[in-house]
Amino acid sequence: MEEIYYTICELSPAALLLVWRDVPEFRGVALSMAEESSELRKRIGKTWLEKESKEAIALIKQLRHYFSGELDNPPIESLDLSGINGFTRKVLFTLRDKVPAGKVVTYGTLAAMSGFPRAARAAGSVMSNNPFPLFFPCHRVVLSGGRLGKFGPGQKLKQILLENEGVEVKPGGIIPAKYFL
Repeated sequence: MEEIYYTICELSPAALLLVWRDVPEFRGVALSMAEESSELRKRIGKTWLEKESKEAIALIKQLRHYFSGELDNPPIESLDLSGINGFTRKVLFTLRDKVPAGKVVTYGTLAAMSGFPRAARAAGSVMSNNPFPLFFPCHRVVLSGGRLGKFGPGQKLKQILLENEGVEVKPGGIIPAKYFL
């Protein structure tokens, strides 16, 4: 039986839980506000082992570059993407490759960009089940009326991530039209 390892790192403004097995590919990522990192500890399995690895340290360093505005998207080379296939893979990679930092799209637009113009709800489902937030930047997907919409770690973090990328968020969580692709 493979052992499961994890590490939690605080990257202002977020805290991040990285999970991996014996091979140094990350199997999952979870986010929370940095001051709510105790929430991440609730997701840890009873048999998981806390561990630092050179791969985790390298990934954390790259994430620090992302949060400082030096990277559009954190690199995905160390992620285990083997379980992401078909529609989900197409939507996640379309998001990553075609929606740069500082821009947003609606669920419907993302679905259409992915080749599935009638699949806005399905694209929303992909975003809500995204195993690698930040790496596949689901915080850049908003509601059709320009509102922030839901985000697993909370709307506050979604707003902070977008503002960190240069997107203005008006009161009420409204994104001005100039930020839409």
